[in-house]
Amino acid sequence: TFTDSGMAPGAYYYVVTAATPSGESAPSNEARADTAVTLLTRVAAATLNGIDQYVALPAGVAAGLADFTIATKVFWNAARDWERVFDFGTGMNQYLFLTPRAFRGGLSFTISNNGGFGSQTVSTPTPLATGQWVHVAITLSGSTATLYVNGAVVGTNTAMTRAPFRLDDGDKNWLGRSQYPADPYFNGKLEEFRIYNGAMTAAQVAALAVA
Repeated sequence: TFTDSGMAPGAYYYVVTAATPSGESAPSNEARADTAVTLLTRVAAATLNGIDQYVALPAGVAAGLADFTIATKVFWNAARDWERVFDFGTGMNQYLFLTPRAFRGGLSFTISNNGGFGSQTVSTPTPLATGQWVHVAITLSGSTATLYVNGAVVGTNTAMTRAPFRLDDGDKNWLGRSQYPADPYFNGKLEEFRIYNGAMTAAQVAALAVA
């Protein structure tokens, strides 16, 4: 391992070689490290009918993420269990998703490396409101996941250890569709869906919510 300190905000790139008894190894692949929150992916808007419409994002859209922020504005039409704002993964074993209403429950973010048995969740007691625009964000900083609605903290889990980089690179990265075929598609609108490398502070999320 190698640790840098006192780094100014920005992106840093590393290439590593190993000193061995037989000489220096070939250079490694380049690795990037960000010391500031940086925007990785943005989808301006999507209107989804709740029947068969969804947005497919590129393979590996969340690959390599440790600390992150995912945020979007949501207008939800139909209060059905297990609709998805987003669901990124490889199928029913490895995924991370946000649902406006878990089964008879509330707004919920889940990440898993082994289906339902390996899931870790942060949630609220009540579902997302319908028929109005709501800003929703999830951040992961270390092992602490924080769920925000309209810039306010509504849920926290300090034992979320399954960051996206610990999962296989997913090729099923969807807005409005679940990894589970039986779950309904999202019925509503999404605006300014964004994925950031790095966890925003509460103040930054609050500012994003009113932007």
